[in-house]
Amino acid sequence: MLSRFGVWLLVGVCNEPARCESAERLGRLVSMVLSWIETASTLRRDYVGELLKRLTSQYVCRWLTQVRDNKLDVLCACLSPNPPNYVKVGGCWDAMSSIERQHMEGLHRLCCVVPHGIITSEVRTVFFLWCDFLECTLIVFEQFICNLFTEPF
Repeated sequence: MLSRFGVWLLVGVCNEPARCESAERLGRLVSMVLSWIETASTLRRDYVGELLKRLTSQYVCRWLTQVRDNKLDVLCACLSPNPPNYVKVGGCWDAMSSIERQHMEGLHRLCCVVPHGIITSEVRTVFFLWCDFLECTLIVFEQFICNLFTEPF
């Protein structure tokens, strides 16, 4: 329940993300908001879960839409498969997790944002980055499997 106060604080203090001059500061905030959406989307459908989902639609998505409309590069950086260091905040970045886990959570975060209408044609370039990344990953995995079965034991 404390997270709702964080949402109100974010919307109250940083209510105009277009005025934020530091991409790093805004990137950290956006990254935490995306992590919050990811967490809120996995909650049960009880009173608390419904309350947080209502906050997401009323405040958080409106704020992220402002970020998208004014600082598109920051939003795309937060959703990309290899984000810059300054947006590696919250979720898997707070723990010593593997690269695979980080990419898995990044892709999950992107999927959690899709139903909220934040992804527009401008943001879809992030999907192409993910497709390229996954294609390269699959090629490396395929080479590994081929080497595994062609090498004599």
